[in-house]
Amino acid sequence: MKLVKEEAIPAVGRVEVASAFRLEALNACSKGASNSRHLTFAALDLIPLDQPDTVTSFTKLCARWRQAGARSKWGLGAYYDPAKPQHNQVARFHVDGTGWRTWGFSYGRASSGCNSL
Repeated sequence: MKLVKEEAIPAVGRVEVASAFRLEALNACSKGASNSRHLTFAALDLIPLDQPDTVTSFTKLCARWRQAGARSKWGLGAYYDPAKPQHNQVARFHVDGTGWRTWGFSYGRASSGCNSL
């Protein structure tokens, strides 16, 4: 994906793919959104390999996402909550190119980790 190369990697360095295409059964099992972009192979979940901690990773990712702006059509699943840091200790995040938006654990914008960084 172009967004991974041009936006995510410059923000957090090397990444590992944690999830790509999902069949409906796997998506349901992993508690993915019912309209997940993974179902159409239009999304990747990634884990940064070079960042020292979750806060650093999401701070850099969210800043890069804001800088990219709506023209990028970057969908960023920012699964970070400073009140619950144990929920995503590997800083896993979602990238798709189907619309500029962000969300977090509840799949709504209000839960995006970018709101607190």
